[in-house]
Amino acid sequence: MRLHSAVALRVILGLLLLTAIGGGMGGVPFGVYSSLISKVVLADIGDESDIFISPSSMDFGNVEVGSFVEGVVTVSNLGTADLIIGTVAVSDPLTAPFTIIADNCSGETIAPGGNRTITIRFEPGSIGAFSDSFDIPSNDPDIPVVTVAVGGQGIAADISVSPPSVDFG
Repeated sequence: MRLHSAVALRVILGLLLLTAIGGGMGGVPFGVYSSLISKVVLADIGDESDIFISPSSMDFGNVEVGSFVEGVVTVSNLGTADLIIGTVAVSDPLTAPFTIIADNCSGETIAPGGNRTITIRFEPGSIGAFSDSFDIPSNDPDIPVVTVAVGGQGIAADISVSPPSVDFG
C-alpha cells in the first residue's frame, strides 16, 4: 500500500510535468510519452507481498476467572506476490493466560488477496490485568515482522445464591 501511493504521486507529478512541457504549450504531445509512463509505473510497482493484520491488537475485556474468551486474528496478503509466513510467536511467544489454540499461518504461503487465521484464547486464572504480544514474521519487504498485542482483565466470578436466605427454624 505504501509503495503504491508513492508510485501514484510520482506518476501524477510526471503527468503534470509532461503536460506543462509538451501537450499544452506546443511541444511534444502527451500521447508520445504515455507508453513510456506505463512501463515506468509497472517496473516501479513490481511484485511484492504486503502483510495486513486485523485486528492489529486484541482486547479481550473483562473475563471471569476460570472461564475463557477466544478471538481470531486474520493475516491477509494485500500485495501482488505470495506472502510467506514464518513460524508465528517464535521470537515473541505468548504466555499464560494467553494461548494460541489454532495457528493456520505458520509456514503457510498466502496468495495475493488471500488470508489465514490465528485463534487466541484468554483464560485468566486470577484477578488482574494481563497483557502480552506475539510476532508474525513474513517476507513482506516493508514490514518483515508484525507484533500483535493482546490484553484482558481477569475479574471475580459473579456468584448468586437462591434463595438469598434460609430460615432453619
